[in-house]
Amino acid sequence: RGLAAEVSAGTLRLLGARTILGRLFEEADDVPGGPDVAVISHGYWQSRFGGDPNVIGKTVRLNEQPHEVIGVMAPGVELPGAAGLPSGIRADVWVPMKLNPAGPFYNNHVIPMMARLAPGATVEQAQAELDRLRARLPETFPKAYSQAFFDRFGFRTVVQPLKAYVVGDLAKNLWILFGAVGLVLLIAAANVANLFLVRTEGRRRELTIRAALGASRLAIARHYLAESLILALTGGALALLLGFGGVRWLTSIAPDTLPRLDAIRIDGSVLLFALGISIVVACALAATAALRHGDVRGTATLAEGGRTTTVGRERQRVRSTLVASQVALALVLVVGAGLLLESFRRLRAVDPGFDPEGGLKVELFVPNVRYPDSHAKWQFFAQLLERVRTLPGVTAAGISTHVPLTGGYGCTAQTFEDRAVHDRLGEIGWTTCADQVHASPGALEALGIPLRRGRFLTEADHANPSAAAVVVSEAFAERFWPGEDPIGKRIAPSDSPYRPYFEVVGVVGDVYANSVTDEPAIAVYYPMVPPPETPGFWYGGVSLVVRTATSSPIALLPAIRRAVEELDPGIPIANAEELETIVARSMSRLSFTLALIALAAGIALALAAIGLYGVISYIVTRRTGEIGVRIALGAQPRQVERLGVGDALRLVAIGLAVG
Repeated sequence: RGLAAEVSAGTLRLLGARTILGRLFEEADDVPGGPDVAVISHGYWQSRFGGDPNVIGKTVRLNEQPHEVIGVMAPGVELPGAAGLPSGIRADVWVPMKLNPAGPFYNNHVIPMMARLAPGATVEQAQAELDRLRARLPETFPKAYSQAFFDRFGFRTVVQPLKAYVVGDLAKNLWILFGAVGLVLLIAAANVANLFLVRTEGRRRELTIRAALGASRLAIARHYLAESLILALTGGALALLLGFGGVRWLTSIAPDTLPRLDAIRIDGSVLLFALGISIVVACALAATAALRHGDVRGTATLAEGGRTTTVGRERQRVRSTLVASQVALALVLVVGAGLLLESFRRLRAVDPGFDPEGGLKVELFVPNVRYPDSHAKWQFFAQLLERVRTLPGVTAAGISTHVPLTGGYGCTAQTFEDRAVHDRLGEIGWTTCADQVHASPGALEALGIPLRRGRFLTEADHANPSAAAVVVSEAFAERFWPGEDPIGKRIAPSDSPYRPYFEVVGVVGDVYANSVTDEPAIAVYYPMVPPPETPGFWYGGVSLVVRTATSSPIALLPAIRRAVEELDPGIPIANAEELETIVARSMSRLSFTLALIALAAGIALALAAIGLYGVISYIVTRRTGEIGVRIALGAQPRQVERLGVGDALRLVAIGLAVG
């Protein structure tokens, strides 16, 4: 059992796929009536066939139809997920779509299309070209499209770069993380610079001797550069060793909602970047030391008496400035982590629109071969729900084509009996697009979506589908009937003349399709069974949603699996998870980002503290003679301690003010 994807012949090559066994699809595989063939993923080849090198020619069954395996793909190929969802679709089996250009045309808008731009072409040019093609649809396909369709529904095409589609708003989080890492790097560099300057300050007598023996300023600068290169390159090498383990650990705990997580690794570009940063830091250290201490002939003597000169105080100011800068940068990271924590707290407080406690979701895939239409599917669902509702602890159960926070709600044009709705939307440039969901009796109750007005869909609506009842969300009602009572309004899921209007019988609370950071879904809930003498609804996989009174809803999974197998052992179930898990996963990216920012802030604080300690320790050491004089003159230990503490507090106060 696994996930299959239908694609046109050129899709896999467009995605950059290649095979390690066999071949990819060719144009001959993608014609109607052609052989049923399949390309399997590397993971499915390993798990299902045990990595058998003779898998080519064997058979996999998709919806009970045999398909010959013609190829095994190399790892890493996935389809883009639904818009707004960061994770891709990792199909186990790929089959040709076999669209028939000689068949009847109809306006199906649920199949996504990808294309590669020609050399030199831009997204704007592609958008303009598609706009021209769209305007020709009524002329080219008059039976499928009409000008009224465009006027009524505001249909249009939108071109989006695939990278932006896949990554979404993750780029914003990555820039935040990049900035945090950059601040930590600056703090670490300032720390090393401070310690390096302290070390060179302590070696002024040695450098004076070198100069007295004839060492030139250039020779001393080369000496600084050699030392700084050894320090920086050694530190860079240790950082890479830690990085290998750190990246492996972070990717193991990272949420699977991060796109292309398996592509995160330390490669040649990272090595070059680390080498470049190490060399830049080494050169900066050497240059700073050379400028501050390179000319030792006129600024120091072989005696120890030059420690309190103006030059010494000037060097001390440089080191103090570096420490204050470290404190300032650390404060920026700490404040940033605090703000992210507050954002996360507020998001956790947002009502997702449904009650996840005690809820369980199980996906079902009913084959079209034995269940060719929505009536046949509903007969199976009705029997299954009857069995599931009798299980111990079950308080509600239903079937839904969509579950909140899992994506895939889509956008389906709706038509309204009141033409004024279409006119008003056209004036403001809005479409009649809505998130169309099909739900059985008990589905909204099992999800814990509250009823605001009217009633839920009932058994009577499915036993007598000619009643044509429908439920809408508050966002749907507010968008299409602002300030009006939606109960009794009439809508339909398309503009087909043979489909009757559905009457709105209830309004339910809003839910979110992908994340609580988005706008609520503009949802309309149609029944699973269509009115008589209509072509019916089309839906593939559905979700069985169960609400229980137990603390562990997932414990019901074996009983649900038995109920399905008793009715039809050939129907697979998959992706069982508790609704609370779905809610937690929807916020996993932000929580992971918060954890990384907090880690960076902790490192920054530690580095700032180390830098502060190093400078204060050096100051105290340099002032040992002064401290001895003060004590000899009667100063108390507490007064002496205040000298060091006062210097530290002064640096911290300056850093906090700047930060």
